[in-house]
Amino acid sequence: MKKIIYTTDYSESSVAALEYAVKLGQLLKMDVIALHVYPSAEEEGKDKKGVREKHQKKLLDFCKSHLGDRYHSSELSVAAIKGNNTAQAVTAFIRDLKVHLVIMGACGTKTLKEMFLSSTTRDMMNACPFPVLAVPADYRPHRICLLY
Repeated sequence: MKKIIYTTDYSESSVAALEYAVKLGQLLKMDVIALHVYPSAEEEGKDKKGVREKHQKKLLDFCKSHLGDRYHSSELSVAAIKGNNTAQAVTAFIRDLKVHLVIMGACGTKTLKEMFLSSTTRDMMNACPFPVLAVPADYRPHRICLLY
C-alpha cells in the first residue's frame, strides 16, 4: 500500500500539514506516517533506543493533541529518526517505502522569500524523489477535492 509521509518539527505551523495529511490519507485510503527527525547529537552517550522511543512518544502526543477525536491509530503511525540534515534523513527513511507524497508545513518569517517556504521545506523539495506538498500554516482542510 502506498503511503503519505508527514514530516514535522512540532511547530504550530506544521499542524495544518498534519490535518491535511490525515484527511488526504483517509480520502485516498493510504497509510500516513508522521515522521520527526531529531539531532544525532541527542544519542551521544545515551541509550539510542530510549532516545528514539522518547521522540516517538512526543510525536504521538503531538499528533493526538492536535487531531483530537480525528486521531485513529489505524490511519496514522509515527516514526522518529536521527539525522543532522532533515531532508537527507527523510529521503533515506522513505527510499524503500512505497511513498505517494511527502507533506510538510510551509512557513518562514525571516525574509520575504522565506514567508512561503522554510529552508527545510526547500531542501526537501530539492532532495526528495517523491512529490512534496507544502501546506501553509493557516490552511484548514475543510474539503479536499480530487480530480482524476
